[in-house]
Amino acid sequence: MNNLVKTFIENKCQSIVSRLGINTQFTIEEKGFEITSTPFKTMPVIFEKINLEGVLYYDNKEHYSAITVCLSYKYTHFDGGRNGCKLGNITFRVSGGFTPDNIDDEYFIRVYSQDILTF
Repeated sequence: MNNLVKTFIENKCQSIVSRLGINTQFTIEEKGFEITSTPFKTMPVIFEKINLEGVLYYDNKEHYSAITVCLSYKYTHFDGGRNGCKLGNITFRVSGGFTPDNIDDEYFIRVYSQDILTF
C-alpha cells in the first residue's frame, strides 16, 4: 500500500470515530496489516489506558482493491488486565487509477461501507 492510500485511510478513520466523540490519531504499521490509535481518555476515567486497534484485510479485484479495516477498542484496567470489544468495520475501495492528483475524486478512492457501532 502506498503512503498516499495509508494517509487517506488514517485520516478517514480519524474522521469517522471523531463523530463518536473519540479524539485520536491513527497510524498504519509499516507492513500495512495493523492500525493503531493514540490513547485517549474517557470521562469519567474508568480505564488506565484505552485506544483503538485494528487489522486491515485486502481483497484485490481486477479494476479495484477493497481494503477493510476492522476496529476494536483495547483497554487496560487499573489492576493491569487488558480487554477489548469490537467497534466495527470500514471498507475502502481504491481504483487502479488512484494518484495524488485525484485524491478528492470519490471515483478513485472512497469509503465503500461502514459498520460502526454507536453507544
